[in-house]
This record gives sequence, structure tokens and C-alpha cells, in this order.
Amino acid sequence: MSRFYSIRPPRYSDAHGLARTLTTLLIIAILSLGLYLLLTTPDQRSLGQRFDQAVDDLREGKSAKDAARTLERRTPGQKIGDAVKDAGDKIKDNTAVQ
Repeated sequence: MSRFYSIRPPRYSDAHGLARTLTTLLIIAILSLGLYLLLTTPDQRSLGQRFDQAVDDLREGKSAKDAARTLERRTPGQKIGDAVKDAGDKIKDNTAVQ
């Protein structure tokens, strides 16, 4: 007789799991959109401000290439990409077999 009577979880648990999944997906979508907008926002500084930064970069001993990059209007994502590339180049130069 007991085989016909099974204990089933309440039906609201399925709806609760769906709501949790949808909420998680919504949060991920909002965070992704915010990160995308943050990384693709162009540099809002004026040419004078970028020029001052380029001069400061030269005074700090950075290369002329780095100072020239400062003059360009680039997004934060492009700046991060350049920093990663520069770090990779430095690692390659420091570990090169001579």
C-alpha cells in the first residue's frame, strides 16, 4: 500500500527554482552590459589634458611610443589590451635566450 503513496516535494519549489534561475540570468546580463559600457566608453579628456599626460609620461621616463598612445582617444578596453600586450612583450624580452 505504501508504494502508491509517494512523498513529493511541493509544487512551488519548481517555480522558486525558475525564479532563482531567471534572477541570476538577469543579474549576469546587467553586469555584462555594465562592463561592456564601461570598457567601450571613449576617453572624454580634452586634447590639452591628454597632451599634459603625454608630457608627464615622458618626464617619468616612459617611451615616446607610450606618450604618443596617450594622445590618442582610446577606450579603457583598448588601454587594457595595450597594457597586456606590453606586459607580454616585457616577459618575452626578459626570458629570451641570448
